[in-house]
Amino acid sequence: ADECPDGTDSEHQRVLNRIKIGTMPQMTKEQALQALQSAVTAWNGGSGTWPQMPLADRIDAIHKFMSELKHKREDIVNVLMHEI
Repeated sequence: ADECPDGTDSEHQRVLNRIKIGTMPQMTKEQALQALQSAVTAWNGGSGTWPQMPLADRIDAIHKFMSELKHKREDIVNVLMHEI
């Protein structure tokens, strides 16, 4: 491939310089910050419900979460295909 002045090849540089054609945020900045604050509060410096929960209970919770995700598999795959 052709070399660019900065040492990268032209294909690499082309990928780096892609034009952003838009965004599709799923929440506002305020909602994102609220979600982050909720996570910080829930963590509570390692003393929150999740970090203090027994390992077996956390494993059960993750299994339940994965089970729910399986119902959304097709939707998730479609979103990922359009993101790539």
